[in-house]
Formats: sequence, structure tokens, C-alpha cells
Amino acid sequence: QCGKKWRTVSELNSHIQTHSDLRPYVCEICGQGYKMKKALLVHVGMHKGIHPFTCDYCKKSFTQKIGLKKHMNIHMGTKMHTCNLCGKSFIHSSSYSFHMFCHKG
Repeated sequence: QCGKKWRTVSELNSHIQTHSDLRPYVCEICGQGYKMKKALLVHVGMHKGIHPFTCDYCKKSFTQKIGLKKHMNIHMGTKMHTCNLCGKSFIHSSSYSFHMFCHKG
């Protein structure tokens, strides 16, 4: 469908699921549906208070890898959000959004 190549049939089959609108893996706690079983397991871990992704700097933990990745910007000083009006940069998207609101009045 998308032209991507995979090393194994298993990887290909996992990727094919991302193109589907079907969400066969459903959380028994809240009813949220997921395309992939792994995503459901991470989600259920959130309900159970499982935080497998831990920051090596401050030991804060997260339910999802993306949460840890965003958090690491604080320690690394990475400012991913830059104002195209004045050039000021921000670590957090929420700070950037507030800044942009201030420009608009």
C-alpha cells in the first residue's frame, strides 16, 4: 500500500495494521480501541499505574516512550517550538501556544 519494505513477514503484518481503520484490541476498563495489541498493553498499564519508561536523570517515569522522549527535552535543553514572529524558542508546546496567544493579543 505505502511502498515501505520490511525484513520479516511479522514486521510487514504489524505495519499493515496501521493502515486499517479497525481497532480490534479494546480496553476492558474504559472501552478505548487500538489497532495493535502492544498499544493496548501500554494503555492498560496506564490504568494499573505501570510506568516502564524512566528518566535516567531524575527518575521520573512514564507510561509511554513518547512521554519520556518529550521529558528529555527539559534535561537536554532542546527547544523544539520556535516562534516565527520573534524567533523565541520553547521546550514545551504549551508555553509556545501561550506565547503565540500573547502575540495575537
